[in-house]
Amino acid sequence: MNLGKEIHVQVLKKNLEFSPFVSSGIMKMYGSCGFLDKATLFFNLIPYPEIITQISIIVIYGYHGQFDKAIAFFYQMVSSGSTPSHITWKVVLSVCDQAGFTDEACRIFKLMTSRFGTTPSEEHYSTMVQLLTRAGRIEEAENYRLRSSY
Repeated sequence: MNLGKEIHVQVLKKNLEFSPFVSSGIMKMYGSCGFLDKATLFFNLIPYPEIITQISIIVIYGYHGQFDKAIAFFYQMVSSGSTPSHITWKVVLSVCDQAGFTDEACRIFKLMTSRFGTTPSEEHYSTMVQLLTRAGRIEEAENYRLRSSY
């Protein structure tokens, strides 16, 4: 962690804290070390967070079992006008899978395809099949499997 703090100081000295890849890395470093509050604080200091930093905070919340916060952040991100990427959808569906949020995952999948017109990837379908199967919703899982190309 000390090395991470030293890197953070250097990032600040060189005014790199708002570079999306750098800020994402700093957030992940704090989150991985158990400092969720520092990761969240750092995110909140970014004036215009880009998609990579938004994905990072969702991952960090999920990593720490704060699934409700991860999903709430996702909805806040969408309502503020951000357009989720394929990776965002993958991450948020994975958070739903980890948490066992089957109905929420179905709503998010529908949002992805209907409102945003995103074509689901094999990973998106696979996550849905896995989640629905685990929840005992075999018929629905089979429908998702049939809609995918695998």
